[in-house]
Amino acid sequence: YTINTAMPTWSSIVPQDVTVYSNNPVTMEQLKTRGFGFLGWGLVSPTDGTSKDAVRVKIAPHPFAEGELRLARYSQLITKGSTPHVLKEFKVKGERIHTFERYLRQIEVSTIAAYLASEYNKQRYSHCKRIRFLKSHAVEVASGRRGKRYYNLERMLPSGSKFIKFSNNVGYWDEEEFDETLAHFTKYTYKVTGGYMMVVDLQGVKTDKEFILTDPVLHCKDIDRFGSTNMGEKGMDRCLKSLRAFIAE
Repeated sequence: YTINTAMPTWSSIVPQDVTVYSNNPVTMEQLKTRGFGFLGWGLVSPTDGTSKDAVRVKIAPHPFAEGELRLARYSQLITKGSTPHVLKEFKVKGERIHTFERYLRQIEVSTIAAYLASEYNKQRYSHCKRIRFLKSHAVEVASGRRGKRYYNLERMLPSGSKFIKFSNNVGYWDEEEFDETLAHFTKYTYKVTGGYMMVVDLQGVKTDKEFILTDPVLHCKDIDRFGSTNMGEKGMDRCLKSLRAFIAE
């Protein structure tokens, strides 16, 4: 792949018909429910129900950025107008990596993080900013003869804002960019779920009123959920230990 940071000439790109999958809303009771069932494409958890819609999307031919795990492409969602979005795909090649299930797991993580952020905002300290996670979707695109390609779809972060990686999933916090709002949020997610899960790896942009975040990671007691970045209870213990250096118990 070749990284091209320039915005594509959208008038030269033909829109594609795609299927977009969205995660259904979750409840606190679902977050605390352990165990799986079996439905259609494989193992399902209490928080990964989805709905789907047919839409049209323009996709940039080259990614404009890359992270540790994924590439990001500019895209436009064609509805009544054109809205700027980002499509994300895993960097590592191979059918075992680019499975539909793996992209569905990504939107489950984002949905849970967004729900916990909305609950946190209701009881946050008055001097702390609001926290909002971008809503993520899974996208299925026809590719070649009967082939399919998958992405995650999100709205673009606000332009002109500095992208910051505030923390990671092993207890690191950027001390220069540290804000207690985010530290209290991570601690809150652990406490409100009874120590069952924790939202970590906080990254995105900061505005005057809120943090707008993307690509969170979930640590969870159930190590079979949420992919390889879920470090389970050991990960949560490590992150809690690092938080003690920044905020009071």
